[in-house]
Amino acid sequence: ALLKERLFSLTLVFALAFVMVQFSSSAYSPRLVRWLSRAPIIWHALGIFTATFLFAIVALGWVDRNGSGQVPFFSTWVVILLLIASVLVLARLVQGLTMLQVTEVLYFISQKGQQVVGATYPPLAGIGPTRSDHDQLPKPPPAVPPVTQTVTHTGAPLAIAAYDVPALVSLAKQVGGVIVLSYAVGDAVLEGDTLLSVTDGQFALPEAALRRAVQLQRDRTFEQDPKYALRLLVDIAIKALSPAINDPTTAVQALDHIEDLLRRLASRRL
Repeated sequence: ALLKERLFSLTLVFALAFVMVQFSSSAYSPRLVRWLSRAPIIWHALGIFTATFLFAIVALGWVDRNGSGQVPFFSTWVVILLLIASVLVLARLVQGLTMLQVTEVLYFISQKGQQVVGATYPPLAGIGPTRSDHDQLPKPPPAVPPVTQTVTHTGAPLAIAAYDVPALVSLAKQVGGVIVLSYAVGDAVLEGDTLLSVTDGQFALPEAALRRAVQLQRDRTFEQDPKYALRLLVDIAIKALSPAINDPTTAVQALDHIEDLLRRLASRRL
């Protein structure tokens, strides 16, 4: 009876979790499905629930082994500890489902956007142009150095998730030139697009090292990409104003978070 109850609760909880994820993808943004479905708590709960169920089945085989009339002491306590862990993880999983509320989703996206803005762009205070800079005459544009090496994308369309800036700086110092990034983080690259180009280099860099410095994924991520948070907030606002949902209050809340991110970007050096 205990095993049947654990199996039923396992099925019920995960059915509820994935139904809520599917609902959030249709109500908020389909781009949130990947983040929600890959939450660590879901997979930790699946592992603990499965371990409890399988270990309990194995422990039953040692009850009254060879007519001894005994129950294994160690196995019994392991099952009890796994059961307690399952209850705690279940409570944490149910608590995590509250993140699917629209207020929590908006707050989470806004927090991620604030973190990325703060980590990517330095403050604008103290770095503005001085009067002497304005008084100087415009200088002619410098000569464009020759391109000595290029790295092109091959394969399916992918999005630039992040750049390994320290690695690129180190490679540029080795070659004595400049590495030009053709696309910003979050942009999509297609077959034949130039990912990187090395200008005025003294020798050719290993292409594998250059490719490792560019992280490509199927979907955009929050890392180094403030535009992604804005994109998600816009998706939620548009969905809220659609005739199927018709929730203008959610749209106004999304606009408030968008305004907050734009204000933070206005005070940063882009």
